[in-house]
Amino acid sequence: MIPEIKIVGIPDNAFSEAVETLQSCIRTKLPYEGFIYPYFSPGGYYGDGWWQLDLSLSLNGYKWIDLPFCENNLKNFVLTQENDGRIWLWAGNLVPHVPEASKYVSSLPKLFDAAYNVLCLSGNRELLQPVYDMLKKYLNWWYTERLDSMTGLITASFEETFVPYIGKAGERAVMDTNAEIVVACDILYRLAEYLGKNEDCALFIKRKAELIRAINRYLWNEEKGCYYAYFVKEKKMENMLMANTFNGMRKKICGEDRKKRLLSLLEDDRYFNFNTYPLTSVAKNDPAFQVVEGEYIGNPCWQGNVWTLINTEVVKSLIDSDELKMAARLAYKTISEFSCNYSEFLNPITGKGNGVEKYAWTASQYIELIVDVLFGIHFNRFENKLIIKPLFGLLGIKGDYSIKSLKLTENCVLDLEILCDNTCEINYELHGEADFTVEVIEVNN
Repeated sequence: MIPEIKIVGIPDNAFSEAVETLQSCIRTKLPYEGFIYPYFSPGGYYGDGWWQLDLSLSLNGYKWIDLPFCENNLKNFVLTQENDGRIWLWAGNLVPHVPEASKYVSSLPKLFDAAYNVLCLSGNRELLQPVYDMLKKYLNWWYTERLDSMTGLITASFEETFVPYIGKAGERAVMDTNAEIVVACDILYRLAEYLGKNEDCALFIKRKAELIRAINRYLWNEEKGCYYAYFVKEKKMENMLMANTFNGMRKKICGEDRKKRLLSLLEDDRYFNFNTYPLTSVAKNDPAFQVVEGEYIGNPCWQGNVWTLINTEVVKSLIDSDELKMAARLAYKTISEFSCNYSEFLNPITGKGNGVEKYAWTASQYIELIVDVLFGIHFNRFENKLIIKPLFGLLGIKGDYSIKSLKLTENCVLDLEILCDNTCEINYELHGEADFTVEVIEVNN
């Protein structure tokens, strides 16, 4: 069942097109490189292979459409995890850029966030334990294979971080990867609580706090007021300014003073295009900035083009830091530029789509930004609680916004309407068996 969505300024068919884009990427020829359940390929010329990052991101949106499919893909990851805890970058366990390093390389670890979101929506206790064990082993792999003992930072090679530099593990610590590991520690703490694992909870709290201290010590540039990558062996900071600097607001990694400086940078159009086609992956005034047209060609595509991967993470970072108005603005800008344009990446000057035309993670993050962020729907089956916290009132765009027939459980769907004028009136109906509490939170200018 595909929900019906109405958002001012967005075509009515855009949401269903996003779902259809995702479904066009489903692969059912099994088994395939360790997977026994249907899965998402990235789409287009990437063929039938699965990629850890693309598949993880695809689950975040598709959980609202076919939750059992998403649960089965967590099982796929459990089945294919290496004994040392590593999860492959992609099917076949080969790295196109550095084939000799294939057995050592993983991926930007978005799997923690995706697994948590799927588990919370399902409340599947039978799945909770094996997925928790898989995620814990995976986090331990990062700490065993990627931790720099001198700085306490997590290092990464390309595809474990999305920056225009390939490198090798053990050379470079980058904001996006380190922020994801902070998120991973936070998520595993929450899952450990559900399982009553108090010792594990203490471990994850400790790791999270230590990593945040290391990030703020080594990646923050006080003079420039932002986060940069750090070369751990040379003990020097890189000078390329990337949009992942804003990931410093994720889980409140930065303090209030640093947050103010990051927000000022974010809104300044000399840097990241916030008021046109946001966000450029590298600052527009950085010497490394360039725009790629056509097919994906690796590193250069991360030197200026617009990606939902980056935008969505910055939206989540803004929400974590209680900057809801900025989060709403960026989320709305992102869905506006990607509506009916689920391309792999965009030209930041023209908004034209490039790369794969029907790209799975773009369509999925489009759905996630609409349902989870702008409509603010958060359902946690472990806690039996539905939170409705829409952000449309922060956009300053009057009109009616609605989502109808959103499936929460097998026996319950949600209809939600937000009427925005000078304030926002929130009305909802639950159809079916609703054995959970509901909290509605109004957010207005």
